[in-house]
Formats: sequence, C-alpha cells, structure tokens
Amino acid sequence: MKDTNNFCGVRVVKLKNIGDMIAMEMHDLRDKNMTFGDNIDASRTCFNQITKYNNFENVKKTYYSCLSRTSGTVRKDHIKCLEYVFYRSDCLDTPEELDKFKNSVHNFCKNYFKDCPYMICEHVDEGVQHFHVIVIPNGLKDDKYKFIGSDFVGKKQKLIDLQTDFSNYCSSVGLVRGVSKYNKDKHIKLKDYYEEEHKKQVEEYKKIIKHNELVLEQNKQLLDENIKKNEYLESVNSGLDAEINKYKNIDKDEKIEKFQKSIFEFTSVLEEYINDPDYSEHTEIFRFCLKLLKSILVKYNLIRIEKNDIKHDR
Repeated sequence: MKDTNNFCGVRVVKLKNIGDMIAMEMHDLRDKNMTFGDNIDASRTCFNQITKYNNFENVKKTYYSCLSRTSGTVRKDHIKCLEYVFYRSDCLDTPEELDKFKNSVHNFCKNYFKDCPYMICEHVDEGVQHFHVIVIPNGLKDDKYKFIGSDFVGKKQKLIDLQTDFSNYCSSVGLVRGVSKYNKDKHIKLKDYYEEEHKKQVEEYKKIIKHNELVLEQNKQLLDENIKKNEYLESVNSGLDAEINKYKNIDKDEKIEKFQKSIFEFTSVLEEYINDPDYSEHTEIFRFCLKLLKSILVKYNLIRIEKNDIKHDR
C-alpha cells in the first residue's frame, strides 16, 4: 500500500479574461500593490524564485505575441491562459530533497508544455514549497501555431493522467500520487484548504493546552505535598532542637553545680588550714591548695599536668 502521507499533486485553473490573467500574475510575482492573506510570510517572499521559458515576458505581452503568430480565426471564448500549481505534502526537509522536487517540476513542465511559453514561480513563503506555472497554451499543431488549451484541460481523463504523470516525475523524491478525499469532479479550493488546515491547528493547540493544564495541576499537587512535608519536617526539627537544648542546659547546669561544689570544698579546706592555730607553715598550706586546685581543673579537662609537675608534687 502506498504511503499517501508523502504525496504530490497538480491544480489547474483556466482563464479567459485578460484582467484575471494580470491579477493572477501579480499574485504569483508577489506584486507590492497586491494585498495578501495571513498565510504568506512577507519576510520569506525574497526567497521566491522566478524562471521564464520560451521568450516569456509578462503574461499580457506574451499572450498578444502568441495571438499575432496564430494562424486562422481564433474563437473569442478561447482559453487565453492556464495556471498550474504543483504542490506536495510537508515531508521534505533537506536542501537536496527540495532541489530534487524543483528539478522534477522543471523537467515535467519542459516535456509537458513543449513549445508553449510558460513561467515558473517557486513559492517558499507559504509554509510548504510549491510552484505556480503560468502557461499561454499556444503551440504548434498540424505545423501551425494555435491556441490548444483544450488539449490540456479539455477532457476529464486528461486531468487524471496529469496527476499520474507528474507523480512519476516525483518518484525519485519519494512522493506518490495524491488521493483526493473530495468529490472527484472538482478540486478543493485554496480558501477551503487553508480553513481546514486552520481548524486542524486549532484542534492541536487545544490538545496541547489541555495537556499543559493537566501537567500544571499535577505539579500543583506535588507542590502542595512538598509544602506539607516541609512543614512537618520543620516541626520535627524544632522539637529536636528543643530537646537538644534541654539536654545541653541540663548538662551545663550539672557541670556548674559540680564545679561550684568542688570550689566550695576547696575553700572550706583552705579556710580550715588557715584557721588552724597549730599549723603555722603557710607555704605548705598554699602548696597544698595549689595542688588541690590543679586536681579540680584536671578533673574537668581545663588543664593537663605534665610529668615534671607530678614528680615535683611528689
């Protein structure tokens, strides 16, 4: 089964009025006096390319030049101009692929229109690369120049074969013949195509917005859960800090109480020795007091007694 996602196709419009021909040419050439829709990116219009074949000037001059060389009588309602639009799906990305599609269009036009004057306008400012081809259907038939528009669009089977022939030229790019989703007796209008594409984009945006709203709601729930966890951890930490401070205070009070008790014992002993009438050697008293003070300070890891001090005390 063919992959119709990578398709190509051709749309044809026939014109029998000079004014419509000029308006079409102004649109294809992006004339500055024309007003264009939102589908055209004006910043990319400078990348459009124009290719002319078979002494094609502008559409009006070329038509009258062909009219002057035409043999015999020309019907008033004859097809004066044809516009072909060669398009494809948005599936080509690399410059090599774009050039291949461009070459496919050029080769097809050269073999299909033969000696009829035509101009190719490559458009890259409407999202997907496509080509407008303006053709004056005037060429040799029975060794005479005639308007032969009916030879291109006169029969339904001719238009069906046109799609198939063009897809054969594009097979090297990986493109296949497009399958119409609409009535086979008519092609989709460009306005209807853009409206349908706009609807598709709106639906896609709605899906994206809905997805983002869902993700936002999930993130909000996670944020609320994290806030609750942080509040719980803060309460636990504050409780632990209170307990630690409590134990620190108890430990500190106990040390102070023991130290005060030791100092009290020291002062009591010192007072007892000083008040003893039978003990008059004050040097010995102070020596003893010093020794006792050292032992207290050592006990609470406030000083360290060196070996020499110990020997001296002995």
